[in-house]
Amino acid sequence: MCPGGIGCKGGGIRFAGRLSRAAFAQMIDEKHDEIRRSVGLLPLYGLAGSSGLRMIGEWGWSDGVLSTAGLAYGLPTGTGPWVEIVTTAGPAEELVANRRTAIALAVEPPRDSETFQRVVDAVTAEQPGEVTIEVDGVGKTFRYWPQQPVGREGGAGWLAALDEVPGLVVAASRLEPHEVGLVAVADVEPYLAATKEYLLAEYDTAPPLDQP
Repeated sequence: MCPGGIGCKGGGIRFAGRLSRAAFAQMIDEKHDEIRRSVGLLPLYGLAGSSGLRMIGEWGWSDGVLSTAGLAYGLPTGTGPWVEIVTTAGPAEELVANRRTAIALAVEPPRDSETFQRVVDAVTAEQPGEVTIEVDGVGKTFRYWPQQPVGREGGAGWLAALDEVPGLVVAASRLEPHEVGLVAVADVEPYLAATKEYLLAEYDTAPPLDQP
């Protein structure tokens, strides 16, 4: 589930005609219960001083083990700042590479294997710089990819990776790295509540599937 995350189109999906509202709400609750059971397995970090929309970002499991846990602020396609902070059990730069490749392939869908390989090669060939981002008040050096697309329709932003154990990945747009400070987050309930409210509002306003 990533309603505010980099992997979601505008933070939402098409719902109407697939599930009843009650069934959709139950699906959200089940996913949120899964997240609750995983809290504490990976440290969570949020955006210091944020007072805007905050939601659950990317949460993923590999073979039943929590592999990524993220929190998001704003929306990739919104007009204000958007930030997603993801803790990863695996190498942070690997997560960045996977995200950059997935977005590049979405922006330019491969017509054949040659096109696919060209897109992948272009992504892997770009060397990152470095940037300092505060984590719990301590400046840490992140690998930094400026001017990155944050989604097929999300415009340009940047990505940063801290290869510690566990690792951290920051994705942002309309906000500079020096404006980002990360702080530990223990309580996910406000994020879960806002996520459910947002998704149900998206459901209520989504057109039927037979409409464009």
